[in-house]
Amino acid sequence: MNPNINIMKRIFISILLTCVALGSIAQNELQKCMDNLPPARLVGTDSEQGHDRLDSLYNLHIMIYELPYNSHSDKLYADGVIKGILLAYNKDLPLHTGGFCSSNLLRTWDAIKSRTIQMYYGENLDPFTVGGKGRNYALLRTNSKQNPNYRSVHGIEWWLDTSNKLMIRSFRLFGPLSAELYQNALRQAGIAKDERNIVATDNQGNTVPITLLPSNKKEMLQAINVMKEMYKMSKKGKEDPYNRAIVSAINERIQAYLSLDATTEEKIELFRILNDIPEYQVQVSTADGNHWKRNSFGWLADIYPQLDIFCVTWAVPGNPECVTPGLDGTPQPLNFLYQVIVNNEDLESVK
Repeated sequence: MNPNINIMKRIFISILLTCVALGSIAQNELQKCMDNLPPARLVGTDSEQGHDRLDSLYNLHIMIYELPYNSHSDKLYADGVIKGILLAYNKDLPLHTGGFCSSNLLRTWDAIKSRTIQMYYGENLDPFTVGGKGRNYALLRTNSKQNPNYRSVHGIEWWLDTSNKLMIRSFRLFGPLSAELYQNALRQAGIAKDERNIVATDNQGNTVPITLLPSNKKEMLQAINVMKEMYKMSKKGKEDPYNRAIVSAINERIQAYLSLDATTEEKIELFRILNDIPEYQVQVSTADGNHWKRNSFGWLADIYPQLDIFCVTWAVPGNPECVTPGLDGTPQPLNFLYQVIVNNEDLESVK
């Protein structure tokens, strides 16, 4: 038999096994890709499950696979698997709350560094993280209809190791959207004390309340407006506990607001409120990573309708990405960085 025919058959089989029935009406093709990774190539598993203090289930399940990536036919097969993953991700994305994808050239030398994505999944546990140098991934997030503070995430991460093997890590998790929202849920349930009800005193010596997280977008915007003015009027240093508490409360409300699937108009309203808070910045970058711009939230509000948005994430203090280049080029800490990745090919035409 012609060896080229054998190679083509292997490519076809790799895509078929990785992503069954892409043309069907099913809404979870990426999960099918995960389920159909070759069992013979499974080299490790990791699993954790429990109930938190809200009696809500959290879990994380990981499976690690190893594919050869030396010969021409090995590479064609592995590339076919990756192609199936990307096809499934693009098909599923509109049917989920959100998603992230990064797919770059597989190489161990001069490997491209992808954006790091953190997913919180359990109390007193470090967030599950994907991405970094040489790492590629496709993941989907779905907010829980039963509990707005929780969500499920499933996806696949892949990279080339130093022995020229393609490593694939599939994962599924369910848990709180963030540690901040989980703590807020505990306070609302009366399980944890709201230590921020009185965070400090203002510049006139009055006690300043920061209340529990509001339940609707209008109240969240009102709370952000009030705390914004408190922060701007403060004469204390940026690292003072009073100001850190205000920034933390503002950031918690921003994340909660965005997790409620705000409309374009509602997001623009939020951006205008955030426009003049010190150290709150926006970065818009193209999906290929070749073009990016840093500016204010007011700028983002003006151009937002023109953006063909691929995905959105953000960074808060404590995240190494929550910085901006200083005048001397050294990174300076920010209070919040909103990161927008767009399909627009050229940002110069976006005014």
